[in-house]
Amino acid sequence: TDLLPQGTRLFWRAEALSDGAEVLDATWEGRAPAPTEGRMVVLIRTFGRTRAVQALMRQLNEQSRGSGLVSVLSNFFFVIYDASPGVDDETYADLAQFERLRSFVLTGPNLGGGGNMSVELLLLHKALQASGVVVNELLLTDDDVQLSLETLVRNWGATLFRRDNAFHTLPVFTLSEPREIWEDGAFWGRFTAEHPDPNRGSLSPRLLRHRKVFKGADHLDEMARLHHAEYSTFIFLSMPMGRLSEIGFPAAFFLRGDDIEFNLRHAAQGGITVSNPGLAGWHEPGHSYAQEYLSIAHGTIVNMAYGQTTPNDLCSFFLTRAQAHLSVGDVAGLTVYAEVLGDLIAGDRLMSDEFATHSLALIARFRSFEQAFSFMPDELVQTLVEAAARRNQRTAVVPYLYMEPQAPDQPLVKVVLGQPFTGKRCVYDPRDPERMVALATVAGRLYAALADFAGNFDHWRDHYAERLMASTGPEFWEKVAAPLAFRVLLQR
Repeated sequence: TDLLPQGTRLFWRAEALSDGAEVLDATWEGRAPAPTEGRMVVLIRTFGRTRAVQALMRQLNEQSRGSGLVSVLSNFFFVIYDASPGVDDETYADLAQFERLRSFVLTGPNLGGGGNMSVELLLLHKALQASGVVVNELLLTDDDVQLSLETLVRNWGATLFRRDNAFHTLPVFTLSEPREIWEDGAFWGRFTAEHPDPNRGSLSPRLLRHRKVFKGADHLDEMARLHHAEYSTFIFLSMPMGRLSEIGFPAAFFLRGDDIEFNLRHAAQGGITVSNPGLAGWHEPGHSYAQEYLSIAHGTIVNMAYGQTTPNDLCSFFLTRAQAHLSVGDVAGLTVYAEVLGDLIAGDRLMSDEFATHSLALIARFRSFEQAFSFMPDELVQTLVEAAARRNQRTAVVPYLYMEPQAPDQPLVKVVLGQPFTGKRCVYDPRDPERMVALATVAGRLYAALADFAGNFDHWRDHYAERLMASTGPEFWEKVAAPLAFRVLLQR
């Protein structure tokens, strides 16, 4: 039939009549609007994951062989910014042999995931202006996401029918649990378990369809509905190229929060974010002390810029975290939140053109905290728990972040902190005199900084709202990029 009613869905259902049955081919066709050129740039930036990017490009090249997707690749152009140390002209030499994949690779300093993205966008924007080439779609992706060529082609095909400036994303599955969705878009700072309210007040995301496990075609109807999110991560975000000149570049966040703020700015100017159920990507989640610092510092700025008008919820968050880490004598975790508050009230350390230098120094410091963690079998942890119990004492076994405050019902003699994403643990005695002195020192800094932040909240809110918007313009990123050296590694 030529015309189908709006909302019509077409799908196959195949039933194997014997073991070993194989689907040889299945295709469908749709009519794309004739005036659309459909040129799409896929932007990838990386630091330390060169092999993952190489593997993705090899996979896409392999999948293009003997498939009906080859003709579509003439509409794609891959731009890769690799800030990893040691990359040279040979690093991406293999890509020159991929005749079907047009790519441009350059290297330069590491400005973090957010900074690298903005600098890459600036260089792309300038190159397009100079060449006069028109690009219709811009796809922003992470360096360690696993995508198929079919997903890229389906996304490109969907954008041919675009009639608005909506951001498009996809369901992100957990790489180590490939049938489990980690997120399908999200909302920021609201509708969370600790803050079930439509007003922004939390410093955490509400991940949509989080940990939903797929079983065959059981969720077909649910997934086929149009799915709106408040934001999409830069794991996969597809947008009209023209939207960049309307809303600006990602803000000066080294890592964490850059994608959230970019989407909220898009929404504040009338845009929406939707997920395409015909696509899929796989990505492994992770977290660390450094990422917690960046998440909370940037999340606080985002909240102040996008609707949080009083310090109440933010103060409650920092007070609760302080109480929890103090209850187990944890200096490392308490230091993370003390540094966030200290940097916020300093005024000039965050969102300046030197943001990357400051962030890299902090990341190095927080990584040193993780040297205290190592692999420890459960039975050894159980030994510590039982030994303390026999003496009417207690060993606390808690996550290294977001533990509940511990009640002082029994003397606490040992603490076991666990990192859920690495499986490593750290054991210490909370009664150690040096630890208690360090804990008191950090706590004093935290509470003093919190008093300043809360007492001058209106000032800090206006201060960071202004700095945030200033960091989204091309002038800011021109200033950041001006003293930096970039080098082209591959162009084909």
